[in-house]
Amino acid sequence: KCCEALVHHLDASLGRIWMLNEAEQILELQASAGLETPVPDSHHRVPVGRGNIGLVVQRQQPIFTNDLPDEPAAQDREWAKREGLAAFAGCPLMADGRCVGVVALFDRNPLNDFTRKALALAANRIALGIQRKRVEQQLTDTSALQRAILNAANYSVISTDVNGRIVTFNHTAERLLGYCAEEVVGK
Repeated sequence: KCCEALVHHLDASLGRIWMLNEAEQILELQASAGLETPVPDSHHRVPVGRGNIGLVVQRQQPIFTNDLPDEPAAQDREWAKREGLAAFAGCPLMADGRCVGVVALFDRNPLNDFTRKALALAANRIALGIQRKRVEQQLTDTSALQRAILNAANYSVISTDVNGRIVTFNHTAERLLGYCAEEVVGK
């Protein structure tokens, strides 16, 4: 949906998002909107430092060009020529001070300063969304792990908040005391 919004609101030909696989140092294409042609194989997995996409991550800086077919660092100049693409704008997705991916626009017309600034703002918002989703997943994983540990314990675990209300009541406590957690949590 982010790519679709970028293409629609910034009147671009193509929008894409790659996420960084840190272990492999490869950018993996996650989303694409616009240009109804198949994505070239060379665009699915891009090594860090290769082409404009990989250079955005390596430098952690935006890259803009209105001369894409003649750009030495273009990922696939023949594809750009075939599609009539003239411009490229790529911005790093920065979360917690680290580059986690790239958002990019390709267009058949030169990109103006408004489009470049809007893409940079969108990149910041997309990165914040990625960061939020990662934190939510960590919290979910932590809560699930905590529940599994508490429920596997062969001793009662009961905890309260500062007001004395029960917040934790594990399975062993249920078995030993004869109450269900639903009956006592919050009381």
